[in-house]
Amino acid sequence: MKVFTIDTILRAFDNVDTIYEYLPACGIDIDSWNILTSQKDTDAISKILAPIYSQVHSNIMTNVKMRFRGMNYKVNSVEFHHQFGWTVSSDVGKAYLGKIILAPSLPVTIGLMSYLSGCSTVKGRDVLEVGSFSSLASNMHVTTSSYSHPTHLPSTFNFNGNSRIVNECMNFDITFEPRTPAKTGVFIGNDVWVGRDVSIKNGVRLGNGCVIGERALVVKDCEPYGIYGGVPARLIRYRFSHDIIAQLLAIAWWDWPYDKIVRNKLFFDTDLLSYGGSLESLIVQ
Repeated sequence: MKVFTIDTILRAFDNVDTIYEYLPACGIDIDSWNILTSQKDTDAISKILAPIYSQVHSNIMTNVKMRFRGMNYKVNSVEFHHQFGWTVSSDVGKAYLGKIILAPSLPVTIGLMSYLSGCSTVKGRDVLEVGSFSSLASNMHVTTSSYSHPTHLPSTFNFNGNSRIVNECMNFDITFEPRTPAKTGVFIGNDVWVGRDVSIKNGVRLGNGCVIGERALVVKDCEPYGIYGGVPARLIRYRFSHDIIAQLLAIAWWDWPYDKIVRNKLFFDTDLLSYGGSLESLIVQ
């Protein structure tokens, strides 16, 4: 709790939306919070953050599952680490959610040793799935549900439910849906590397082993072991030959137990751009 308090104060700007979201639910007046932060009353701030910490902790315990070899496992413990952020543990291992801003009821499954680095934001009602050993850099923005503004109506402005509109008593009971059904959920494979400041839209699947360059906007599926970049993200090239990619997908090393990974330094230290043999011959069973 102490680490969470210090980190939240240090990152108050990043966390402001999350803090304001939980304050009313905890029976805390937002104006009082603003006064305390301006006065730098850390003891009082810590008391206010305690129920927020508990609520986020509870949400992670309830909504996050760990995934290994196609099976989901219950999270047994959640810890907030000053460097790694929210760390989840299960019977099969650990994963790292980072200093995530996570919608309270959004379901998440994450594989072994995958991590979100720094602070990222995940919004929506639909699932975020992350495979094992994926490296997701800081300031990633993921939207799992459709929040698009339809262009077939007279205005793209949301006159149905927008809190600003409701506040001005201008709310309309009108259909604010796209003309075609939107894809939902975001699915990130195993051994995926996502660079800083990447945005991933709903319905997208990132194939195993793919790489997404910094500041890319991903709106379509990305193929296994492809390297993507740009706005919108486009395929630049594949990491390896199609033969090597097929072998890697068949081997699925991310499903290996930890001790087998440790035994296979040679496999993980092989330059696959110059290697032309069978990958199986490199593997110690």
